[in-house]
Amino acid sequence: MQNPVLRIPIGEKGDDLKAQNDLTIDQGSLAGLTFYEVGRIATGTEPRVEIVSGDRTLSLPQATKVFMDEDTDQGWPIGDISVSIKMPDYPGKDASDAAYEEYDRAVYTLYKDIVQRIRAAGYERYYSPREPRLTGAATYFFERAYKKVPIYWEDDETLLIPQDPYYELTFDDWKHLRADPTWTWYAADVFIRLNYSRRYEGVNQGDTFSVDIKNDRTLMIGYDPQQNSDLEAAIENYKNTVPKKYRRRAELEVRARKNGIPIASDYKDPKILGIEVPSYEEWSSH
Repeated sequence: MQNPVLRIPIGEKGDDLKAQNDLTIDQGSLAGLTFYEVGRIATGTEPRVEIVSGDRTLSLPQATKVFMDEDTDQGWPIGDISVSIKMPDYPGKDASDAAYEEYDRAVYTLYKDIVQRIRAAGYERYYSPREPRLTGAATYFFERAYKKVPIYWEDDETLLIPQDPYYELTFDDWKHLRADPTWTWYAADVFIRLNYSRRYEGVNQGDTFSVDIKNDRTLMIGYDPQQNSDLEAAIENYKNTVPKKYRRRAELEVRARKNGIPIASDYKDPKILGIEVPSYEEWSSH
């Protein structure tokens, strides 16, 4: 028997979501926010999630937990969704090398499946205005003895730049990642981030994948300098800070080109909430 489907149209309010899905959805509220949850612990369900936006439907693998929130004070629909993906069974911290190899291969296969689902649904790689438009292996951090890739950062910098989802990691690449990767996509009004966390040695807990989905309003609210869900303040700050973020992108891309790292120079920054700001090409031409 297949697990039930939780269908989440982007822009839906929680009450409508509950009415349209034939499964139990837990609900709570705090400080003007309403939270909705479906999962193994909250409702005894491990759903398959469908994210619907316009003519795009993203069908994710089975989940152990889905958490959503909406700003009821503002009257906004659900804008933030987090999906914890069901992982292969972890063999335990004292398992054999062969058991770990089998587990790692199952996790790697799941990674490829999730990425393929997102791409097939019509989502394209997203770079925030501050991020250099790097592509390929240089966006990943591998164990130094395994693979040496050109770098684009200074020794005293910590750069949290998402990895290239179009670069096809081999299974050997996967086993030798030195830092947990994230991948980001965007289409029309939806932002997606896939997060991977590898187990810690000696801890009896396996790897995790989570998928974060935000609508464009929620993405824009992140620019509110006071973090008060003030949309007007967020838009004003977005307009003011984008040129500064472009400057940082340009600096990092100069370094990257000097080190032979390919740049996705044909990438076009999407309009968030339809807000007009100078494109990167317009900014860099001055």
